[in-house]
Amino acid sequence: MKTKRELADFGTLTQAEQQIVDEIDSGQDIKLGNGTLPPETAGGDRKVNADFIRYLAIGGCKECKTHEKGLRIFGALIEGALDLEGCNLGRDLALINCRFPEQPVFQSTTLDNLFLNGSRLHKGLSADRLEAKGGVFLQNVKAKGEVRMLGAALGGDLDCDGAKFSNSDGKALVLSGVNIAGVFFWQDGAEVKGELDLSAATVGLLHDDPACWPKAHGDLVLDRFRYGA
Repeated sequence: MKTKRELADFGTLTQAEQQIVDEIDSGQDIKLGNGTLPPETAGGDRKVNADFIRYLAIGGCKECKTHEKGLRIFGALIEGALDLEGCNLGRDLALINCRFPEQPVFQSTTLDNLFLNGSRLHKGLSADRLEAKGGVFLQNVKAKGEVRMLGAALGGDLDCDGAKFSNSDGKALVLSGVNIAGVFFWQDGAEVKGELDLSAATVGLLHDDPACWPKAHGDLVLDRFRYGA
Protein backbone atom coordinates (compact mmCIF):
# COMPACT_ATOMS: atom_id res chain seq x y z
CA MET A 1 0.00 0.00 0.00
CA LYS A 2 1.39 3.41 -0.99
CA THR A 3 1.74 5.67 2.04
CA LYS A 4 3.74 8.61 0.65
CA ARG A 5 2.35 11.02 -1.90
CA GLU A 6 4.15 11.68 -5.16
CA LEU A 7 4.06 14.68 -7.46
CA ALA A 8 1.90 12.85 -10.01
CA ASP A 9 -0.83 12.40 -7.39
CA PHE A 10 -1.70 16.10 -7.63
CA GLY A 11 -2.67 15.98 -11.29
CA THR A 12 -2.72 19.28 -13.16
CA LEU A 13 -0.95 21.92 -11.10
CA THR A 14 -1.91 25.56 -10.80
CA GLN A 15 0.50 28.11 -12.24
CA ALA A 16 1.69 28.87 -8.70
CA GLU A 17 2.23 25.20 -7.87
CA GLN A 18 4.24 24.69 -11.06
CA GLN A 19 6.43 27.68 -10.17
CA ILE A 20 7.10 26.12 -6.78
CA VAL A 21 8.08 22.82 -8.42
CA ASP A 22 10.43 24.66 -10.79
CA GLU A 23 12.16 26.52 -7.95
CA ILE A 24 11.94 24.03 -5.06
CA ASP A 25 15.57 22.86 -5.27
CA SER A 26 17.05 26.38 -5.26
CA GLY A 27 16.97 26.86 -1.51
CA GLN A 28 15.83 30.45 -2.17
CA ASP A 29 12.61 32.32 -1.46
CA ILE A 30 9.81 31.36 -3.86
CA LYS A 31 7.84 34.52 -4.60
CA LEU A 32 4.47 34.07 -6.22
CA GLY A 33 3.58 37.20 -8.17
CA ASN A 34 5.37 40.03 -6.41
CA GLY A 35 5.49 38.09 -3.14
CA THR A 36 3.04 40.36 -1.34
CA LEU A 37 -0.23 39.34 0.30
CA PRO A 38 -2.62 38.05 -2.40
CA PRO A 39 -6.22 39.23 -2.62
CA GLU A 40 -8.99 36.85 -1.58
CA THR A 41 -9.94 36.61 -5.26
CA ALA A 42 -6.43 35.70 -6.47
CA GLY A 43 -6.13 33.42 -9.49
CA GLY A 44 -4.02 30.41 -10.40
CA ASP A 45 -0.77 32.37 -10.27
CA ARG A 46 -1.25 32.57 -6.48
CA LYS A 47 -3.44 29.57 -5.57
CA VAL A 48 -1.73 26.64 -3.87
CA ASN A 49 -3.55 23.62 -2.47
CA ALA A 50 -2.98 23.03 1.25
CA ASP A 51 -2.27 19.32 0.65
CA PHE A 52 0.43 20.33 -1.85
CA ILE A 53 2.06 22.53 0.81
CA ARG A 54 1.90 19.63 3.28
CA TYR A 55 3.54 17.26 0.78
CA LEU A 56 6.41 19.72 0.27
CA ALA A 57 6.73 20.62 3.97
CA ILE A 58 7.41 17.00 4.91
CA GLY A 59 10.01 16.64 2.16
CA GLY A 60 8.26 16.06 -1.17
CA CYS A 61 9.45 13.10 -3.27
CA LYS A 62 12.30 12.23 -5.62
CA GLU A 63 10.59 14.11 -8.49
CA CYS A 64 10.15 17.23 -6.33
CA LYS A 65 12.41 17.16 -3.31
CA THR A 66 12.31 20.02 -0.81
CA HIS A 67 15.65 21.75 -0.24
CA GLU A 68 17.49 21.04 3.00
CA LYS A 69 17.05 24.69 4.02
CA GLY A 70 13.32 24.20 4.11
CA LEU A 71 10.28 25.54 2.29
CA ARG A 72 9.96 29.33 1.83
CA ILE A 73 6.90 30.56 -0.07
CA PHE A 74 5.78 34.18 -0.33
CA GLY A 75 2.38 35.42 -1.46
CA ALA A 76 0.26 32.25 -1.70
CA LEU A 77 -3.48 31.90 -1.40
CA ILE A 78 -3.63 28.54 0.37
CA GLU A 79 -6.78 26.65 -0.51
CA GLY A 80 -8.11 24.19 2.05
CA ALA A 81 -6.89 23.48 5.58
CA LEU A 82 -3.15 22.97 6.00
CA ASP A 83 -2.91 20.05 8.46
CA LEU A 84 0.58 19.17 9.73
CA GLU A 85 -0.52 17.62 13.01
CA GLY A 86 2.11 15.25 14.38
CA CYS A 87 4.54 15.81 11.50
CA ASN A 88 8.30 16.07 12.03
CA LEU A 89 9.50 18.46 9.35
CA GLY A 90 13.17 18.61 10.38
CA ARG A 91 13.59 21.96 8.59
CA ASP A 92 12.20 25.49 8.40
CA LEU A 93 8.73 26.29 7.12
CA ALA A 94 8.11 29.84 5.91
CA LEU A 95 4.70 30.82 4.52
CA ILE A 96 5.12 34.58 4.39
CA ASN A 97 2.52 37.08 3.19
CA CYS A 98 0.16 34.15 2.63
CA ARG A 99 -3.60 34.06 3.01
CA PHE A 100 -5.21 31.19 4.96
CA PRO A 101 -9.01 31.11 4.50
CA GLU A 102 -9.07 27.95 6.64
CA GLN A 103 -7.36 27.31 9.98
CA PRO A 104 -3.84 25.83 9.67
CA VAL A 105 -3.08 23.04 12.14
CA PHE A 106 0.35 22.60 13.74
CA GLN A 107 -0.64 20.49 16.75
CA SER A 108 2.34 18.42 17.96
CA THR A 109 4.32 19.47 14.88
CA THR A 110 8.12 19.44 15.18
CA LEU A 111 10.24 21.78 13.05
CA ASP A 112 13.21 24.12 13.13
CA ASN A 113 11.54 27.52 12.64
CA LEU A 114 8.05 28.60 11.63
CA PHE A 115 7.63 31.89 9.76
CA LEU A 116 4.14 33.28 9.07
CA ASN A 117 5.13 36.96 8.88
CA GLY A 118 2.64 39.22 7.15
CA SER A 119 0.07 36.46 6.66
CA ARG A 120 -3.70 36.57 7.19
CA LEU A 121 -5.28 33.86 9.32
CA HIS A 122 -9.01 34.11 8.68
CA LYS A 123 -9.93 31.37 11.16
CA GLY A 124 -7.06 31.49 13.64
CA LEU A 125 -4.28 28.99 14.21
CA SER A 126 -4.13 25.67 16.07
CA ALA A 127 -0.61 24.91 17.35
CA ASP A 128 -0.93 23.16 20.72
CA ARG A 129 2.24 21.27 21.71
CA LEU A 130 4.18 22.58 18.71
CA GLU A 131 7.94 22.10 19.16
CA ALA A 132 10.33 24.47 17.42
CA LYS A 133 14.10 24.06 17.69
CA GLY A 134 14.27 27.77 16.91
CA GLY A 135 11.35 30.17 17.01
CA VAL A 136 7.91 31.10 15.74
CA PHE A 137 7.65 34.38 13.84
CA LEU A 138 4.27 36.12 13.55
CA GLN A 139 5.40 39.65 12.73
CA ASN A 140 2.55 41.73 11.25
CA VAL A 141 0.19 38.76 11.14
CA LYS A 142 -3.52 39.57 11.21
CA ALA A 143 -5.64 36.81 12.70
CA LYS A 144 -9.36 36.43 13.31
CA GLY A 145 -10.49 33.69 15.65
CA GLU A 146 -8.41 31.93 18.27
CA VAL A 147 -4.65 31.63 17.81
CA ARG A 148 -3.72 28.82 20.18
CA MET A 149 -0.28 27.52 21.20
CA LEU A 150 -1.10 25.75 24.45
CA GLY A 151 1.91 23.82 25.78
CA ALA A 152 4.18 24.73 22.85
CA ALA A 153 7.96 24.64 23.36
CA LEU A 154 10.23 27.08 21.52
CA GLY A 155 14.01 26.91 21.70
CA GLY A 156 14.22 30.47 20.39
CA ASP A 157 11.86 33.44 20.15
CA LEU A 158 8.17 34.13 19.72
CA ASP A 159 8.01 37.31 17.66
CA CYS A 160 4.59 38.97 17.58
CA ASP A 161 5.76 42.49 16.78
CA GLY A 162 3.08 44.36 14.86
CA ALA A 163 0.65 41.41 14.95
CA LYS A 164 -3.12 41.93 15.31
CA PHE A 165 -5.24 39.24 16.97
CA SER A 166 -9.01 39.44 17.30
CA ASN A 167 -11.77 37.12 18.40
CA SER A 168 -15.22 38.48 19.16
CA ASP A 169 -16.19 35.13 20.73
CA GLY A 170 -13.53 35.06 23.47
CA LYS A 171 -9.85 34.16 23.52
CA ALA A 172 -7.80 35.73 20.75
CA LEU A 173 -4.26 34.59 21.66
CA VAL A 174 -3.69 31.60 23.95
CA LEU A 175 -0.10 30.92 25.07
CA SER A 176 -1.05 28.99 28.18
CA GLY A 177 1.77 26.69 29.30
CA VAL A 178 4.08 27.76 26.48
CA ASN A 179 7.83 27.63 27.14
CA ILE A 180 9.79 30.26 25.21
CA ALA A 181 13.51 29.90 25.84
CA GLY A 182 14.31 33.12 23.96
CA VAL A 183 12.47 36.42 23.68
CA PHE A 184 8.75 37.15 23.55
CA PHE A 185 8.51 40.21 21.30
CA TRP A 186 5.31 42.20 21.88
CA GLN A 187 5.69 45.72 20.49
CA ASP A 188 5.47 47.83 17.29
CA GLY A 189 1.70 48.15 17.54
CA ALA A 190 0.92 44.53 18.49
CA GLU A 191 -2.73 44.30 19.48
CA VAL A 192 -5.30 41.91 20.91
CA LYS A 193 -9.05 42.40 20.66
CA GLY A 194 -10.31 39.65 22.90
CA GLU A 195 -8.50 37.70 25.61
CA LEU A 196 -4.72 37.24 25.80
CA ASP A 197 -4.00 34.16 27.93
CA LEU A 198 -0.43 33.84 29.22
CA SER A 199 -1.28 31.59 32.16
CA ALA A 200 1.56 29.25 33.20
CA ALA A 201 3.71 30.54 30.33
CA THR A 202 7.48 30.80 30.81
CA VAL A 203 9.51 33.37 28.85
CA GLY A 204 13.26 33.89 28.88
CA LEU A 205 13.09 37.61 28.08
CA LEU A 206 10.07 39.87 27.67
CA HIS A 207 10.55 42.70 25.15
CA ASP A 208 7.29 44.64 25.16
CA ASP A 209 5.58 47.97 24.76
CA PRO A 210 3.09 48.64 27.59
CA ALA A 211 0.73 50.29 25.08
CA CYS A 212 0.27 46.94 23.30
CA TRP A 213 -1.29 45.05 26.21
CA PRO A 214 -5.08 44.58 26.36
CA LYS A 215 -6.99 47.45 27.92
CA ALA A 216 -10.32 45.82 28.78
CA HIS A 217 -10.73 44.42 32.27
CA GLY A 218 -10.28 40.64 32.31
CA ASP A 219 -8.72 40.40 28.84
CA LEU A 220 -5.19 39.76 30.16
CA VAL A 221 -4.63 36.47 32.02
CA LEU A 222 -1.24 36.26 33.79
CA ASP A 223 -1.83 33.54 36.39
CA ARG A 224 1.58 31.85 36.99
CA PHE A 225 3.18 33.72 34.06
CA ARG A 226 6.96 33.98 34.51
CA TYR A 227 9.71 35.80 32.63
CA GLY A 228 13.42 35.96 33.29
CA ALA A 229 14.15 39.59 32.50
